Amino acid sequence: MNRFVAIPSAVLAGLMLIACTPKTPQPAASASPSITATADGADGCSAKVQSFGPTQIVRGESFFAQPDGVSAYWVIMAPGSKGFTLSFDGQPVMYSMGADNTISFLHQEPLISAVEKRDSLEFNVLCADQVVDNFSIPVVAEAPPAG
Repeated sequence: MNRFVAIPSAVLAGLMLIACTPKTPQPAASASPSITATADGADGCSAKVQSFGPTQIVRGESFFAQPDGVSAYWVIMAPGSKGFTLSFDGQPVMYSMGADNTISFLHQEPLISAVEKRDSLEFNVLCADQVVDNFSIPVVAEAPPAG
């Protein structure tokens, strides 16, 4: 009897992301000016973004590449943030949250398509379907010159 079970690639990718996410992500150069106040709802939801990365995406280039080559995002939430949903284009984004209030998620559809067509990616943090915080990642055609 074979005791091995096939693991769906999405589950495996999520497990790899959790296992490979750095304990202390690089802090963003600066916080997004679009960040709003923390919301504390009766449902126990509390959410505020402290920093995130990448702070810019260059079309066609990877960022925070995982061992399997897939790019990844990270967001540091304020202490006590809980019960929130992260969304992109009105759809929930599946993420993993570490004990240090860092959430991480993979660069996959619909984010991949959006990077090819848009000048920025807008993410919302929701409590009970109300936007309580947000952040935006600019998308550029080519990297700025070094120096």
